[in-house]
Amino acid sequence: SNCQIMEVETTVIDRWGNLIYTSQSNGELWDGSTQGKSAESGVYVVMVNYVLLSDQGGTQKGILVDDVLLIR
Repeated sequence: SNCQIMEVETTVIDRWGNLIYTSQSNGELWDGSTQGKSAESGVYVVMVNYVLLSDQGGTQKGILVDDVLLIR
């Protein structure tokens, strides 16, 4: 079946648990910066919360979690 993205929230957290980035737009990507400055090289946790709508009208919620290594 086909699904449509209804909601998406992306969150990036540094290794100390500080919120680095958040977006509720499914077309917006983290550019490796925080507070207008380049983020330090290192490992960041990326979480994507989403809600999908199936062609039958049902919804499915989920979360994807992974780490990203930012190299400068």
